[in-house]
Formats: sequence, structure tokens, C-alpha cells
Amino acid sequence: MRKIGLFVMIIAAVAMAAGNAISVPTEPLIVRAVGVTPEPADFDTDISVFIAMQREGNDGFGDTMTLYQNALTAMGVTDITTGEAPESGDTPGLDSFTGDLVIYTTSDDWWGPGPTAGDKASLMSFMDAGGYVLFCGQDYLWATSGPDGDFDPNYLGIAGASQDITSDTDNEEVTGSAGGFWDGMVVPISSDIFPSNGFYIDQITPGANSTALGELSSMSNQVCAIHTIDDGGIWESVFCAFDIVAADDTNEQAMLDAIFASWFPDDSSVIETSWGAIKVQ
Repeated sequence: MRKIGLFVMIIAAVAMAAGNAISVPTEPLIVRAVGVTPEPADFDTDISVFIAMQREGNDGFGDTMTLYQNALTAMGVTDITTGEAPESGDTPGLDSFTGDLVIYTTSDDWWGPGPTAGDKASLMSFMDAGGYVLFCGQDYLWATSGPDGDFDPNYLGIAGASQDITSDTDNEEVTGSAGGFWDGMVVPISSDIFPSNGFYIDQITPGANSTALGELSSMSNQVCAIHTIDDGGIWESVFCAFDIVAADDTNEQAMLDAIFASWFPDDSSVIETSWGAIKVQ
């Protein structure tokens, strides 16, 4: 099927003609249990995080925002703000956020138009001030007909993309790219976090300041996640053409921890003793 199917597109067209909001049929959403005891985080968990979600205000798409919040909470992060954008609207509170990290997820939203110009401007301003962004969404580029503009190539590091190299698959496997945050990891992911769609993952071409982070094992290791570092070293971003929370609890936390350990190093192992020396445990 083509992302919920022709039948739903016909229903949506009729609803739009009648002046109603788009409605997508849903099934019970499978949400993994929260409460798995994680390994101690390797990053400074005393960070301020904003989790934003744009799914056109439509709960027919997966609530990945809550899954990221659950993962961070399990890892020990407590300063978390969430905001879901209304249909074709800006995410409340994103424009004024001045913390450390924004996680922006578009879930399996393929309908579009995706993140507003206002949200993109907020993210660029946040990054120019030294913020870090983790941006995840399997159909972000489909919904926005991207990559285009300033944000995609210059802030997410996307030079190009091949749409939907997977088509409505239930399970995939992400292999960490050599030299990247996930080097050595092989992580199964499941589309059971989405009530209506399987995986429609894009192949991503990294830009000049970007490197491969993750590859799809089933598709001859084509790149599906990239890491970008600003020329001036002010900000960094990770773009994933899938949601990290599609992995199980242990693996999602390991993938997040690997990124954040570089961005927000934990200095708790350095202890200053009373006589001025420094002991590393």
C-alpha cells in the first residue's frame, strides 16, 4: 500500500471537500512497556530537552513524542518539555526554548506539509546559539518534497535523498556506520510503533559537513542516518530517516546514549580531592 492507501486518500479528499480535518483510520497502537532498568547513562543527564512532534495533529500517526520522553526519563533525564504542533501550525514553545537539546520527530507522517517555516526558523536560531538537534522522521522528506531550502542541506546536512527504499515493511535492521556514534551496533527496529504504516525509509546522501551514522542492512547498507557538525563548531545535528524509538528499550537507549555521550559528556568521574589532585575512577 502507499502509506495508508488509496482508500484513505479518497476518504480524506471527501472530508476536505466537506471542510473537515483529515482523519486516518487507526488500530490499537502497540506501545512497549516502560520501566526497563537501563545501564547507567554515559552522558550528563542534567540537560534541558525539548521534544517536538509534527504529525499534522493527526493521531492516526504514531505518538513518537511520548516514546522519546519515556526513553529519556528511563535514562535519568528530568528536565523535559514536550510540544505537539497542530495541523500546519508551529510547535508551541519551541521558538522560546533555550536549553541544550531539541528532539524533533515527524513520526510516520507522510501527508504533509510537515514542519512549518516557523518551526524550521526556530530550530535554526536554536542551533546558531549553540543548541544540538536530533531530527527523526521516516517520511519527513516525502511530506515536504525535500530536501530543500536552508534547513535541510545546511542544518540537517542532507545533500540528497532517494525516497522509500523500503516499502511498508514491518521490520528492518540498522547497522552503525564505521567511525560513527553507532559503530559496532546492529539494531533491529519494528514498525509496531505506528498504528497505520510500515517502514518507508529513505536513503540519505550526506552533505559536505556530514558523515554516515547508520545504514539499512536489508538495502545493501544504504545510509539512513547522518551526523552533521557546523563549520564553526557551534552546533551539531543528527538526522534519521527512521525513529530511534522503533528499537526496543535497551537498543533505543544505547543509540541515544552514544549520541549524547559525545554531545553532553559526563564529568562525574572526575573528583577533586581535598589536597587539589584529581582522581579519575
